[in-house]
Amino acid sequence: MRKNLIRALSKRSSSHHVSREVQSSSSDESRKFRMFKWTAISSGLAAFYYLHERSKTEALSKEEILFTADEVSKHNSLESLWVSYKGKVYDVTEFAQAHPGGAKNLLLAAGKDLAPFWGLYQQHSADHVQEILARYCIGKLDPKSVKKSCLKSDKNTAYSNEPERHPAMKINNPTPFNGEPPPSLLLRSFITPNELHFIRNRLPVPEVDIATFTLDVSLPNGNVLPLSIDELKEKFEVIEMPVTLMCAGNRRSEFNAQVKDKKVNGLSWGQCAISTARWKGVLLTDILEHAGISYQECRAKGLVHLRVEGLDAGPDGVGTGASIPLERAFDRSSSVLVAFEMNGEEIPRDHGFPLRLVVPGTVGARNIKWLSKISVSAEESESPTQRRDYKLFGPNVTNVKNIPWEQAPSVQYLPVTSAILEPSTGTKGYAYSGAGNGITRVDISVDGGQTWTQTEIFNENDPYTQKSFAWTLWNFELEIPEDIKEDKIEICIRAIDSNCNTQPEKIDALWNIRGLLNNSWHRIELFVTRQ
Repeated sequence: MRKNLIRALSKRSSSHHVSREVQSSSSDESRKFRMFKWTAISSGLAAFYYLHERSKTEALSKEEILFTADEVSKHNSLESLWVSYKGKVYDVTEFAQAHPGGAKNLLLAAGKDLAPFWGLYQQHSADHVQEILARYCIGKLDPKSVKKSCLKSDKNTAYSNEPERHPAMKINNPTPFNGEPPPSLLLRSFITPNELHFIRNRLPVPEVDIATFTLDVSLPNGNVLPLSIDELKEKFEVIEMPVTLMCAGNRRSEFNAQVKDKKVNGLSWGQCAISTARWKGVLLTDILEHAGISYQECRAKGLVHLRVEGLDAGPDGVGTGASIPLERAFDRSSSVLVAFEMNGEEIPRDHGFPLRLVVPGTVGARNIKWLSKISVSAEESESPTQRRDYKLFGPNVTNVKNIPWEQAPSVQYLPVTSAILEPSTGTKGYAYSGAGNGITRVDISVDGGQTWTQTEIFNENDPYTQKSFAWTLWNFELEIPEDIKEDKIEICIRAIDSNCNTQPEKIDALWNIRGLLNNSWHRIELFVTRQ
């Protein structure tokens, strides 16, 4: 037994020695591999450090290049367009044609500090706008070359006297203010309270002295007829009617949520950029006839557009403008109003005090607030809201750069649409169609559009015309089928108007770069809880 133990120990010892020899050989190879690996890592780190330092140096070199304010001011054309902002200089020549407001608006700031202009158009303070600007940085602005008066340009006072807004409003942009009411409050009544009416502003809200204010009507012979608010009330028949106004971007957010790999340009409106108010005022056609403007004579001279302008002027001194066909302006059945009251009160500042043009059935942008000028013309208004912002292009146009804006007509009438606002047992919502078309039916589906039934509908028709210019409200007592097996259901809604127009099923085919006029079926998913 002792011999066996010694023999076993001997074998273990022998085995141990062999193992050490193998380990010795393998450790040499391991040492060589480690040396190779460290050499490779060191080389990689050196390369990374070189590239990092190089990019840092390049970035620093841009930071170290100084330009004087005088140098910047010389680059004031589309061929070479520079601006400064917060101490840095940017060459935005390449970006000018892609600017959402048009190169013409960007030229206003050419060779100057952007701050006072962005003080007006504060949507530029968004992170993605700042990131775009950063790409065009070419150096720093020499602080010694800046006049003292320019150093105060960051201080913004343009929005210091804005009206108070309802705290429940969903803010899509703080300055200029753009907001919509929450769905749960929008349908508390057929008429939207003034404080919950959606707000679409493009500039600071102007302050108007009612004692000196006049509506100036330009005549074809070059003369101007000024009319005060009191004169409007005394000279013309005053009428009141319910009118629904809707932003062309209503339901825009659904494009980004449901269409993959493509993003639209514009504020992310939900389904509540729509409201109904009782507007009181005088017919536009009465004012035109009183001014001696004849539709037949205008047509003979090629004056086919009615142009209007508001008091919300930008840096160029020109107010937001719009155009409607002159034929529409003279059509009494279209009930185009110059309004001075909203829901029995003076029009609130956010909604156009003291006068607003109300063009029933058209996109909100044609309903000019703070109305101050009326004229007839052979050309549409030159305002960007007429010439650029509200035009439809096909789904294949995915970049605003080099869009042939002049080839598309300006959007006027609104298509038939509807939305679900309270998806619960008592489901509620609205339906609406432009151009005076009424709503004849609202269908609802609880299985994603496989089967349909009808909702109960309610509206208030315009007493002055057979046309309908206000929305239709609908409701439906929702019952979940007992045999449904899914944990969630999809509710769909669609409306049919008096011209038998209905809503398209899919949103993809409606996609457009500006995210306008989404009137696809409105869909909401509900989770089913079984007891």
